Amino acid sequence: MAFHTWSSIGVAAVFAEALNGHSIAFAYHSGKIENENITYHDTREIFEHDGVTSYTGDLRTLFEIRNAKDANELFPRHTQPSAALFFLKKSANMPASI
Repeated sequence: MAFHTWSSIGVAAVFAEALNGHSIAFAYHSGKIENENITYHDTREIFEHDGVTSYTGDLRTLFEIRNAKDANELFPRHTQPSAALFFLKKSANMPASI
């Protein structure tokens, strides 16, 4: 219901941008648990530009970040807008420790 209200007043792009910011942070923190070589900068670069520049690390790290991006792109297609809004609201209460 709330998503439809946002859409009707033309701020769906704002919602998408907020969800994207959350997705980058989530992918970074999730990946960092399993791979200490993952950086926020590399994660953001892959999410926003689909690649990295001047990277000299292990390719496994890039594949892990790319897989997180691919999984993230499936999320909106397979959930109801209300579910996406729920996760976004929950993430707003999380501390931003990047």
